[in-house]
Amino acid sequence: MTEQELSLEPETDWTLQSDLQRIEEKLDWIIAHLSKPKKSNGRKTHEYTAEFEEVWGGYPLRAGGNSKQKTYTAFRMRQLEGVPIKEMLEGTDRYRNYCARTDKIKTEYVMQGSRFFGSGREYENEWVVPKEAVTPKNNHEWLDKAQELGIEARTGEGWNDFIGRVREAIR
Repeated sequence: MTEQELSLEPETDWTLQSDLQRIEEKLDWIIAHLSKPKKSNGRKTHEYTAEFEEVWGGYPLRAGGNSKQKTYTAFRMRQLEGVPIKEMLEGTDRYRNYCARTDKIKTEYVMQGSRFFGSGREYENEWVVPKEAVTPKNNHEWLDKAQELGIEARTGEGWNDFIGRVREAIR
């Protein structure tokens, strides 16, 4: 070998090392990302327990965001604290019924699942529907409500008077 072949200029040597380092970093990045779980539609796939899927399936639909992953995290925290799944499932059923009876399903007024199962333990609430929240919307519903309350139309009574008596009974 000649002296010229053995000698590398410092600038050339530095550039070569820098290029090799960048190539190694890129390879490390590629290897790291190839070993990550695949994403579908740009989102990470998550595995959920069968118990959670049952609870999630019964949770009232909400307009706006309701992160399943954050809800699952809160749900798992309650499980780790020893809360029985049955208790959380029953709370979900009560809340879904409450939301249905108060016309909140598919609105922004449905609580996010992460809060419902969060440290405030909203699933423990009774979720009793206030009487005034259940106001019939049409004639058929007014008749059903009257029957539920045991109110019968009086002979000669007008529709508005009949509804007035049903309204009084609701309050």
